Amino acid sequence: MKIQKIGTVIYLDEYSAKVKIKKSKKYNFYCDCQENKILTVNNNINAKLGDEVFIEINRLKNIKLMYICYIQPVIFIVIGMLCGEIIKQSLNQPSIFYNYIFSLIFFTIGIIYKDYYKEKNKHKIENNHKIVKIIS
Repeated sequence: MKIQKIGTVIYLDEYSAKVKIKKSKKYNFYCDCQENKILTVNNNINAKLGDEVFIEINRLKNIKLMYICYIQPVIFIVIGMLCGEIIKQSLNQPSIFYNYIFSLIFFTIGIIYKDYYKEKNKHKIENNHKIVKIIS
């Protein structure tokens, strides 16, 4: 699922650009999470500095990134607590120490994976949003 937003090019690179998203007049009552944000986008159509452009935003990519950044570490914490509970019961010790230690270990693994994913996909051009049309 892809949507289009209007923005202004504020910085140019060789193949990419930074675009400031404009507030949508159509949805003034709705607080859009990307209004007045700066996005790095692919500049395949050679937009110039100061041009108003249409940007195609991939919603599926945003949902995937939200899962990796927010939901996955919480799932890892729960898995760590369950592993700590299993270890606690197998050692017959009534301490909550194991739950905390294993949840902290699994949370750290989730954060490391998030950083690994971000670094691995940093230079993939197809993952960025792209400019589809120059308005002015």
